Parts: sequence; structure tokens; C-alpha cells
Amino acid sequence: MSKPKVILTRKWPEAAEKKAQELFDAVINKDDHKMSIEELKEAMRNADALCPTVSDFQISSMNIGNSSPLASSARYTPIQQNVDLVSEIVDGEVIFSINSEVAGMVGTQFNILYDDTRLELKNVVFDTGNEMTNFANHKEEEGKINIGSFDQQFTQTVKQGTPYKLIFTPLVELSNTSGLISFKVNEGVKADGTQIKLNME
Repeated sequence: MSKPKVILTRKWPEAAEKKAQELFDAVINKDDHKMSIEELKEAMRNADALCPTVSDFQISSMNIGNSSPLASSARYTPIQQNVDLVSEIVDGEVIFSINSEVAGMVGTQFNILYDDTRLELKNVVFDTGNEMTNFANHKEEEGKINIGSFDQQFTQTVKQGTPYKLIFTPLVELSNTSGLISFKVNEGVKADGTQIKLNME
């Protein structure tokens, strides 16, 4: 019996991709590009299952079509919310905290860039307040890490407070944390499909 065909819309952690390929006829998004509406439509026509990420959730039934498995009843304009970022040197380590008072997020994604000439990632601490799936995809050679959470049942949400911390080891002597860390993508999604643009403070 042939394996079900599964398409992963974005790059997953290497171990997760390997497991998917063991269990399914898995199609991997090797260059991690954000799939267009047409690509998603084609994927849904040709696959048994589609595995989206938070970044795909701006798509609704208005542009995918009501017959699509991804069709959502939500037709809302993306909302803007603020998250507070704190970086500090504590006991010789750089602690970077993402603090959020945003309620109702079933998914988040943060693409974080850091200066790999001055920092080495030591650990990522997840404290979402529940058992939702957390992910971290570290590209050490690029000084980049993608982290976030997602509940596939749309019932658990990221807690308000400090759900994420990154701990770095300095490679040089540091007097402050200015210019060490920046962002490319920061977004969330609510259970009804409403996309949240997370503004950094």
C-alpha cells in the first residue's frame, strides 16, 4: 500500500521532517519559501494532507475557496498587537525574553536573527502554560532561529506573560546587549483564523 502524500508548507525542524518522511510520502519545502495562494491550491488538489504553519493563516475561504480543507469562516482584517522584548546580561549570559499580554493565540512564530560573531545560542525555554506544540529551528551558520507554538486542535492558547526565553553565551566581552538581536517575522493567529501582527516594543 502506498503511503499518504503529505505536503509541508514551510521548513520544519530536521527531526520532524525525517519522521514525516518515514511515515508518509512527505513533500518538503526545502528552500522554506512562503507558498503562494496558487501553490497552496495545487497542493490541496494533489495531496492527502496539507501541514500549514502560522504564516499560512492569512489565507481564508475568500481566496482559497469554500470547498478547500483550509477554508476558514474568519474574514477579518489582521490586527496589530504589541509584545515587549527584554534583553539583559545575567550571570555572564545574555537572556532574551519575549513578553506578551496578547490573549487567545493558538499559534505564534518568531524569526529571530542574532550576531553569531558575538553570541552562541545555548538554550530556548518554552513556557506557554500548556501542552501545545512548541518548535525551534536553529540555523547556526546563519545566526538565525525560528521559534513558536501551535495547537492543532485550536483549543490551547499561548499564555500571557513570558512564554519564550532565549539564552545566549557571549563569545566576546559585552557591556550591553545593543544590536545583538533583531527580527524578520513576528506573527500569531487566533482560533477563528484572525492573523495577529506582533509589533516589537
